Amino acid sequence: MNLQFFVILLYCFTSLSASIIIDNNDYEINKFKLPYFYDETRSLKIDQIEKFDFDQKTNNQFTFGYLKGNLWFRFDITNNSNKDEIILHMTEPFFDEVNLFELIQNRWYKHQSGLHIDLNLRDMYDISAVFVLKIKPGTTKRYYVQTYAKFAQFGEFKIYTNRAFVTNYRLFINSLYIFFFGSLFMVIIFNLFLYIRLKEKIYLYYVSYIFFHTIFVIGFSGLTIYCGLSNLHYKIHLISIPFLIIFLILFETVQNFVSTSNSS
Repeated sequence: MNLQFFVILLYCFTSLSASIIIDNNDYEINKFKLPYFYDETRSLKIDQIEKFDFDQKTNNQFTFGYLKGNLWFRFDITNNSNKDEIILHMTEPFFDEVNLFELIQNRWYKHQSGLHIDLNLRDMYDISAVFVLKIKPGTTKRYYVQTYAKFAQFGEFKIYTNRAFVTNYRLFINSLYIFFFGSLFMVIIFNLFLYIRLKEKIYLYYVSYIFFHTIFVIGFSGLTIYCGLSNLHYKIHLISIPFLIIFLILFETVQNFVSTSNSS
């Protein structure tokens, strides 16, 4: 009898702890656990997925490496605030697919995001996956998020109680990119000037390395989505990475040769 009571109590506790609770004082929730399921075949539909137990858990900051299949995350969100709108944000923009499934009147609706989904067709105009969740105060609602990426699957889910926080986050990240690319541009110009004046190939190799490194970061950051070039995402990586490595090796080789010559 006592054992049965303990099992029931443990079940209730784990079910409650699996829910993400939103209060009036919460503006950003960035630390929580998520049940997940891995579909290696990429063939399972939401009607099948909802029947699984999701007995494995991960942090909202997750790293799964290179996977051939789909990852499914389950969100049980309890809204104890006085707001009926919650924002779910996936910070990384390079996923091919980030789809949220919502049950409305016994029917699953899919909200699409990912590299190849037009910005105007998303819940919010953002290169990352952002979903607007409608949850009535005092209720709990369940969502499923399916992700797929040709590269490694890693990222972070965050929950906000105001759309402005997502906008501010994107402005902050874009400001960092502007500073980063501006710095690289100045490095390129300076080293091109040195190459023109000194005719030393080491400066040309360094400029080429910085240039292809910049192209790689543009592709990896998802900024190509703003330009409508998401179809070139993988081509940018295939072109930039080999040349980046080649010119880095050339630069290091010449630099080591010059250092050896000067020391002797």
